[in-house]
Amino acid sequence: MKFLILLSVLFIQSLYSEAKKNVPIEILISSDNRIYEQGLYGIQSIIGTDVKVSYLDIVIAENPEIANYFKKIEDDNPPFIITIGPSATKTAREHLKNTPVLFSMINAPKSLGLSQGKLCGVSMDISVTEFFTTLKDINKEIRNVYSFYSTSEGEYAAGEGEYSDLQYKIIYNKIKITDKKDFSKELNALAGKAEAFLMVNDPLYGKNEFEELSNFCKKKQDHTDDILSCTCQGGGYLRNQSRLQ
Repeated sequence: MKFLILLSVLFIQSLYSEAKKNVPIEILISSDNRIYEQGLYGIQSIIGTDVKVSYLDIVIAENPEIANYFKKIEDDNPPFIITIGPSATKTAREHLKNTPVLFSMINAPKSLGLSQGKLCGVSMDISVTEFFTTLKDINKEIRNVYSFYSTSEGEYAAGEGEYSDLQYKIIYNKIKITDKKDFSKELNALAGKAEAFLMVNDPLYGKNEFEELSNFCKKKQDHTDDILSCTCQGGGYLRNQSRLQ
């Protein structure tokens, strides 16, 4: 993933060289979680210019009229804005008319309507067939796989597994959670059922939810002989089998 981010930033550095040097690049992040922070670190380590980091939930809280936040960006005339995650990307796309949006850490970017507006970036799609294959490489007995989502974009990513699960002798279930307050209840309801978990790119996952899911997987391993793998779509395992570490 860092390699893909590197390619994107190298591409846009040429744009920045032609723009105003005193204008920092805005980086808008969907939510505060460890996955997005890793992406942010990768971008900051190679972009080679000043940046301003903002989180979408804070921006919304501080700007009752969020259009004013994006108007200021347009008035500052930066060469582009970087977005991390689907919510930040979708919001920027809806409000920015003249400023190019470079997105990263997005599943199914075509769902954003790439044919309209100044929008390009890096997809973090991993096919669900590759995900299921990896699960079976970890443990051939894994059968029950679950995924949470909260938005239409999250459902798009989570729903892919329903088309090929039986081919891999897997029973895949996607569960919609409309309120973060229900996350713990829904997760605990899977105790004794889930053998693997696909974490799609969805605003449902803030820092607290990410940590709770990670701890859920860890407790499952520490207290039983069952295998529970929690996998982030687009990259790494939250928790693998201890025997493989």
